[in-house]
Amino acid sequence: YLDRYVAKPQEYSLADLMRDTKWNSTWGYDILHYLPLLLFAQKFRIRILGLHPSEEEVEFVKLHGLNANNGSSSPPIIGGVRTDDREHAEDFRRVTALQMSLSDFGGCVEAMEAAIARQYEVQCFREEYMAETAAIQMASQPDGWIALLAGERHILKRNGLPFRALRRSTNIRMKGFLSLPSLNRGLFTIVPRTEPFPAAAK
Repeated sequence: YLDRYVAKPQEYSLADLMRDTKWNSTWGYDILHYLPLLLFAQKFRIRILGLHPSEEEVEFVKLHGLNANNGSSSPPIIGGVRTDDREHAEDFRRVTALQMSLSDFGGCVEAMEAAIARQYEVQCFREEYMAETAAIQMASQPDGWIALLAGERHILKRNGLPFRALRRSTNIRMKGFLSLPSLNRGLFTIVPRTEPFPAAAK
């Protein structure tokens, strides 16, 4: 749908894109926040990719964890999801615990810790899925650039999406996915700071 929106704006409107992607239920953020990027992509014919896994995949990990499968011959989730970055895990646990109340778990610390641990699995799965999408796209355009738009918690200290994307793109290169030598420009992280709007125009 995004490819169609960028390539054929006269035939495929923003309303069409929102309808077909079920934007309000699958994403929910005001699409006007993204409109400048969408229009820029249309003008310069820049491809846009959705990075996030499906709600069904996220829900499966929420319910069953990373090591489960759905009874089929292969797990419904991507492999190689790393959960062993201690700093990343501690940062996630600290922020998530502030959003929880022990009373919601009947005062049971172990239950609260188990909930945080499962949420961390979901976080890692989402980041690895986004990183894999980015890595595949980078491999398909080895001499080009790719820009990722992700939430702050996915990129702070480069421990989430940045390092995962770099690892996965490097793995693709080492497996000989690319038939031609390519330039590795590295991976840069920009974290914008939120500034409050003035009460009145100056």
